[in-house]
Amino acid sequence: MPARHDYSTVPPLGAYVAKRCPVRVQLDHLGLVVEEVPLPADALLRMEQGNAFEADIVAALR
Repeated sequence: MPARHDYSTVPPLGAYVAKRCPVRVQLDHLGLVVEEVPLPADALLRMEQGNAFEADIVAALR
C-alpha cells in the first residue's frame, strides 16, 4: 500500500501552479527526491536542433 501524506500543511498555491505539471508540484511541496536520468544523446541533439530552428525563425521574423 502506498505511503499517505498529510496535505493539510500545503498552502493554497494559486493559478500559476495550476499551469504546471501536477507531479512537479507534488515533488516540490512534498520534498520527495527523484533521481535524474540523463537524456539520450539523440534527444539532446533534437533539442539543440529545435533551439537552432527556433532562433532562425525568430531572426527571420525580425
